[in-house]
Amino acid sequence: MVKIIETDDMKAEITPKPVVSSSDDQQNNSRIIASINPLVFIEADDRFKFGKAKRNMTSDTVLKYLASETFIPEMDNIKKNYDWIAKDATRLFVVPAEYKILEKMVRPLKNAIGAYIIGNSLDTISLCGTVSEMIAIFLFEINELSMDGRPLSNEKELKKHLDRFEKLGQYERVKKLLKFGLIDEEIRSKFDSVRKIRKEYLHRLSKKNDNIAPDAKESFDVTLDIFLKITGLSVKDGMAILNQKIIDYLDKKNLVEKVPK
Repeated sequence: MVKIIETDDMKAEITPKPVVSSSDDQQNNSRIIASINPLVFIEADDRFKFGKAKRNMTSDTVLKYLASETFIPEMDNIKKNYDWIAKDATRLFVVPAEYKILEKMVRPLKNAIGAYIIGNSLDTISLCGTVSEMIAIFLFEINELSMDGRPLSNEKELKKHLDRFEKLGQYERVKKLLKFGLIDEEIRSKFDSVRKIRKEYLHRLSKKNDNIAPDAKESFDVTLDIFLKITGLSVKDGMAILNQKIIDYLDKKNLVEKVPK
């Protein structure tokens, strides 16, 4: 049994009551600090529309719920965080409007920025790790290779080998990309950097968050750099340049329009 004392910041003091008392019937109580309903968005949840919790949902309460802190982030801090992480965001000035590129890589990178600016650095690290995996799989897909590096043209075979590649761990995927000559040592090192940061924070309970914001920034910068290198995005004579393999991939999906010279 516990005694709960609610506080204004939705935290509480919980006082356990002992099941067995001492021989002289004196209780040895202790007290811990706890968070009440830490997953609940109070202002949006109809189950909490009573008493003190009867509050209106506003843009501020949404921001407070999404942020890592229990208070509404200050706009100055959000702007400062955005300026820090999105310094190179304009390098990705245009991307093909294709589902896998947008939904599996670009939008998660945008969400990584959004998470960072409200203090959710762990989310940024997680998203960048996911995007780097999607990039590796996408690179294998557009090059239409078998698991041993042979060129393939049969759609059924391509799907089978892509499925096998997807099921590999990221370390093994990157190893194969390097072996097949699809990336160089520089890109391999970048893939490994993102993977190691993600592994440290998402797979080690003992990992402290003392340096999490700089690590999240590094993870984002490196992931963006990988994406730009893989796509070959650049500008020449006022036109955007892309990796020919991506253009071929888009062409097969009827997303390339031939424009007369």
